[in-house]
Amino acid sequence: MRRLFCFFLIGLSYPLNAQNPFNCHGRIFRVLEQQGGSMLQELVSNQMEEFLFEDLRFFPSRRINAIGFRESDGHIYGLLLGEQYTLCRIDAGFELQEIRTLGALPPNLLFVASDISPDNRYMVILGYSPEEPGNLLALIDLESSDFNLDLYSLGSDSDLSNVKCADIAFHPTTGQLYGYDHANYELVEIDINRKNLKRISTGSNESSIRGNVPSLFFDVDGNLYGIGSEREVLSNRSLILFSINSSSVKILKDLVFEGNQDACSCTASFQLFNSARNSSMINCTTNELKIEIRNFTGNTYSTTLTDTFPSGVRITDMQTRMNYSGVEGLGTNTLKINDLQISKTIDSIILQVFVEPDNPVLNYANKVYLQSDEVLPGINRKSIGSDDPATLAINDATWLEFRDLDFRFEKDTYFLCQDDSLFLSADIAADYFVWSTGSIEPAIWVTKPGTYQITEKTNLFFLLTASGMDLSKAERQCQGYTCTGYTWKGKID
Repeated sequence: MRRLFCFFLIGLSYPLNAQNPFNCHGRIFRVLEQQGGSMLQELVSNQMEEFLFEDLRFFPSRRINAIGFRESDGHIYGLLLGEQYTLCRIDAGFELQEIRTLGALPPNLLFVASDISPDNRYMVILGYSPEEPGNLLALIDLESSDFNLDLYSLGSDSDLSNVKCADIAFHPTTGQLYGYDHANYELVEIDINRKNLKRISTGSNESSIRGNVPSLFFDVDGNLYGIGSEREVLSNRSLILFSINSSSVKILKDLVFEGNQDACSCTASFQLFNSARNSSMINCTTNELKIEIRNFTGNTYSTTLTDTFPSGVRITDMQTRMNYSGVEGLGTNTLKINDLQISKTIDSIILQVFVEPDNPVLNYANKVYLQSDEVLPGINRKSIGSDDPATLAINDATWLEFRDLDFRFEKDTYFLCQDDSLFLSADIAADYFVWSTGSIEPAIWVTKPGTYQITEKTNLFFLLTASGMDLSKAERQCQGYTCTGYTWKGKID
């Protein structure tokens, strides 16, 4: 059972004066405990699957850990270790500010694994005990005036009862949160919405890391790296490349013995995403796509957005809260939004597209483009193409599949026991429903054997379900370019 703990942080240490933000795109940072304090470093790629370590600033008498980069304000957030955890942040001038003590964090757990949520609102910290089972997830609201803290116990859909992750990192496009569990020697996923743990790899790989991984971070290409112990915790560190898809690891470089540490990265301060509510689209239906733009640069850009579909697809509507001077192409397969103003925000554009009944295309790679008169941040050019946030690949197109409505159900006849009933439901909104019983409701209860039929007029595809199963075959009826309805027939004995 999930438990929710609500606390307020106490003990404001210093006033939060304005600080200088980092210019962050693609930068990777690490804090490393050394004798007498902590060293802030930057990891710079040498294009050989390795990194060079550059010292930035030594913080005497400070034990800094659990760092995460917040793109919306350009600061590194972290925890100071001591009798109580203290929330802190570091700016581009390497000034460290203590924000608040976190007395609500249980002292019997370690809170050294952290990252900033993709929406930049929360500092997400995973708590675990080296000896005791169970995990807590701490969410610090960085947008609240008092930085209030919520604690949740984590559940699992499998036998993964607790994990021991020394660091965690969010994927730059999918928003999935990963950690390396050094109790079971495997990568795990932490779902912060469901407050749940998920196993995504096994520890059976011969090259699995048998120590801990106190530094975990993504680069701009979506590669997951770690710095950890290959064999046991108290041994020399190694630079590691994890493969999320294949559950394999690769040792890139042997390092020396190092103390406590933690890493974070700023993968993108400007991103363009393109996603479909349903990537499998039925001919003669209307479908929704979402274009999302994230701009954490602090600057406003005037852009032109274009989006092109196959000739058998028409853009019927466009909705957005963003400012623009004009829209071209509604009613056609090509959209152009002129003078689209992209400010410091996360915003979206919702498109409705209608697939013609005679659309000849089966598969299509849909990609949205932004063009600016200024060089866009991080990519050093004036245009950017969209990424599909549902995939681990970076800067990939959103694949759409088009097909006719054609179903082959397991059987045409379902059986109803005496004095029993069967619930038939069309679980989506439509213009109207007409059942063969005369009902115009979206769902009916069936108590007698017979043949039942429903006709719906809509531009959206739906499934007729009977106790969780499709009732019978479906037939599409179209006249010209307008769908008149779908009709389902099923026999119940």
